[in-house]
Amino acid sequence: ASEGEDSGGVAERKGAALSGMTRVAREICILQTLSPPFLLRANRVWAHGYDLYLASQLLTADLAAVLDRIRHKASHLSLEHIEFISFQMFAGLKYLHDCGIVHRDLVPRNIFVDLKCNVVIGDFGLARPSFLERGSVKWGQVKPSEVGSTRFVAPEVLLGKKRASFSSDMWAAGCIVAEMFRGGRPLFPAPTSIEALLDGYGRVLGSPGEGLLDKLYKCQGGGVRAGEAFERIKSGGNGVPLIKTVIEEYLETLPGRTEGGEGTAKGFEDILQNSVTFDYVNRHSAGKVLGVDAVYHSLRTEWEVGKVAASLDGKEVQSELKRKMALEIELHKMKQKGELDTAIELLRGAILENVEVLPVALQ
Repeated sequence: ASEGEDSGGVAERKGAALSGMTRVAREICILQTLSPPFLLRANRVWAHGYDLYLASQLLTADLAAVLDRIRHKASHLSLEHIEFISFQMFAGLKYLHDCGIVHRDLVPRNIFVDLKCNVVIGDFGLARPSFLERGSVKWGQVKPSEVGSTRFVAPEVLLGKKRASFSSDMWAAGCIVAEMFRGGRPLFPAPTSIEALLDGYGRVLGSPGEGLLDKLYKCQGGGVRAGEAFERIKSGGNGVPLIKTVIEEYLETLPGRTEGGEGTAKGFEDILQNSVTFDYVNRHSAGKVLGVDAVYHSLRTEWEVGKVAASLDGKEVQSELKRKMALEIELHKMKQKGELDTAIELLRGAILENVEVLPVALQ
């Protein structure tokens, strides 16, 4: 501690360090335990001094870069590309959710693509297991400041109604699919205020019905200006919701509208309207999305998803993750008791036990 620094400041710094180390340890644990074809693999993790390094498969770009390039060229992805990319994204999500993990930061920059258009989901720094509790605080608890871009965060999470969940991951995935259809243009521009956020929801989704909207309004504290925005959504004064026009506008950009393309488009309409919806209880699961025959039938056959799923036992992975993450519950208790130095040393030792340690002098 620097001269004159009070004990509260030292404790705050140590607490922040412990939180950061815990996040790193959690991500390493998840990457080393999961091994599906559509999630990032930790081929090697090693420590060099106080630095940690991770080696994964070589990936050319992320989906954000792809969409930026398309947007700047005023172009569009082909329907086949959208099918192929979204299928792999939902297949990765299905496995992740089967293992009890909520990603919480599913955005285009965390979806990586190689030269053959193979896709993997990465960046599990904000991921949480849905199957564990520590005291009265569920592991899925999330604050708006802890999630990724608000363009992809489900409304019930940002407004404080519910913690991030499998359902909120599906909202984010639906927003990503919509951006692919919109030539990289955001479905929800990043809001500057609660009023702008609510106006954006109303423009894109229309009215969710007074029952659900009232619950969302009450949970975020109300307020005159926010109340006015809610009233505008309720009145349905924003015209035809944008979500209902995304596919039709995309089809108008195609040189020819084949019968097969129309059928696939209808399937995607169903996916969008049942993932990007205020009704967080009844959003489609990743498994249900993959079951949309009009979109994914041939891809399911090609990738033999049934065989992949059968070889990856979600319950077995959950059991392994529970065992590995038991330490985090103990660390949480130690932090509450103020035993920060002991917790940091314990966590540092646990991290080093699970990675390759290189000599500090190695150049």
